[in-house]
Amino acid sequence: MGRCMFLDVSVRGQDLHLINIYGSQSKWGRNCLLTKIKPFHFTPQQVVFGCDFNTIIRPEDRRCSIDSLGYDSIFFRDLVRQAGLVHVHIKHCPGFHISERDTQSRIERFFKKENSAFSAPELRVVEF
Repeated sequence: MGRCMFLDVSVRGQDLHLINIYGSQSKWGRNCLLTKIKPFHFTPQQVVFGCDFNTIIRPEDRRCSIDSLGYDSIFFRDLVRQAGLVHVHIKHCPGFHISERDTQSRIERFFKKENSAFSAPELRVVEF
């Protein structure tokens, strides 16, 4: 159903709850994983939640012939709203992350608590 890693760390006296996810390729698998990890988003710690979700949460996150949200996307969108998270990439890094043929998607992103005092993200190009 995908993979998820949780990490509680302290950076300069700030307690952080990091959630890193790699979403399943199937809608059912994504829903199962998000359902299991949903309770871990509700914590007094600052939450940073991100990685590759393999789904979108807004129709404008994908450019192709299909622009409606599936049940996995709606569940994911509602989880983000209920946990009080904001989309760091959408706010600070507009544009699409994946371009293949006629499709462009924004499926890799990071979220943080709405009231957190983090600065804007910094993008760095890396080579593998």
